[in-house]
Amino acid sequence: MRRSTVQVSVRRRPPTCRRGSLMSTTSIRGDDYSAPVLLTPSMTSPLPKWRRCLSRSAVHAAVLMMCALVVGCDPNAATSTGPARPKPSATLAADPAATPGSLAAEPAGSAQTSMGEPEAEVEPATAPSDPVSSVPPTTAPPVFPAPVLPTTVPTAPPTEATVPPAGSGGTTGPKAFPGPSNTGVPAGTQLMAYTGPCTIITDNTVIDSKTVNCALDIKAAKVVIKRSMIKGPVGLDTDLAGSERWSYTLQDSEVDGGTGGFAAVGFGNMTIIRVNVHGGPTSIACRERSLVCRVQDSWLHGQFIAPGSDWHLGGFLSNGGSNVELVGNTIVCDAKPTSVDGGCTGDVNLFGDFAKVSNILVDGNLLRANTGSAYCTFGGESLSKPFPHADRVVYRNNIFERGINRKCGKFGPVSSFNVNGPGNSWTNNRWDDGEMVPPAN
Repeated sequence: MRRSTVQVSVRRRPPTCRRGSLMSTTSIRGDDYSAPVLLTPSMTSPLPKWRRCLSRSAVHAAVLMMCALVVGCDPNAATSTGPARPKPSATLAADPAATPGSLAAEPAGSAQTSMGEPEAEVEPATAPSDPVSSVPPTTAPPVFPAPVLPTTVPTAPPTEATVPPAGSGGTTGPKAFPGPSNTGVPAGTQLMAYTGPCTIITDNTVIDSKTVNCALDIKAAKVVIKRSMIKGPVGLDTDLAGSERWSYTLQDSEVDGGTGGFAAVGFGNMTIIRVNVHGGPTSIACRERSLVCRVQDSWLHGQFIAPGSDWHLGGFLSNGGSNVELVGNTIVCDAKPTSVDGGCTGDVNLFGDFAKVSNILVDGNLLRANTGSAYCTFGGESLSKPFPHADRVVYRNNIFERGINRKCGKFGPVSSFNVNGPGNSWTNNRWDDGEMVPPAN
């Protein structure tokens, strides 16, 4: 046991003798435990005041012993010089409502001892090796039980992330979701006009701190685009021959997909980090032939729909395929519907149109509400699709914004997710008020 400052509080019981000994309880409170201990009456004062139960003669002793053992003795009996009656050990049950480190308050009128003295308070500054040896004992000190130390350190309950108001994207607090303050071109970056080709065919090309005024078509390996403003879509067409060796990374940049009919960022073999993506009917799309598609800490929002069109929009779209990771993003489809049923499908849309939906991770994202969307996410399972069943689809630790109708989407938060599909998992997905969001089935 570590040595530490202790505080001992002693409260004496009322003066009447009882069957068995009336012991006083107290607490020794250090910096790493609190445990009840046992004090004998002789430890509470250098002058024993239990003399009322002592006899002057053998007869008186016998009478008083009978009194003490059966009904209690007269508290006004005279003091005896004879030996005190042995007192067996006993421990009083602790009051569960008492404050740790002290005893429960005594009833009104019992704040003093039988001699009219105020209750004793002994507060030594430090504890010697014996935790209570600062109280002068007249008999051998009792043996205290070893304190029970906690086996684990208690931790505070997790704090719920604060969801930003509509349109702000990010937030501050326990979890800063992506938004205008932490995605896109870093503050202070000096942008220069990009004068290179719009079709990238040279491996290891780096575009840094540029304003790009065209769509970028990636046909090379290990292309890096960073700290840049791209005014047009960025894409790698995985349907083309040779595309399996092409790849690109897009980070700390802003992409305006414009008003065309293509996704703002696509279509595979890509890593997207801290990017502000807006424009186009879909923010980011991955096709079935993509080898890897990772989107992390990015803000997907502000899709475009042509007036009077029946386009179907989304934050993220996969029409089948595998090896997709969406981690720590803010994703919303926030376009308003048109009069001809055009508008948002959902924030994250997984459909088995051209291949099975497989090996998908949706982890730690904020899915924002829009009553113009049918659901906030579609999980890849749909009997009406050519590839109806999805496997190894994992949703975990995501936050669904309730929105004005408390459902995230028009009809609810999730559809087309089969929790019983092979390898599928739905874990710790919550509403923005902390309640759990159940899977679709």
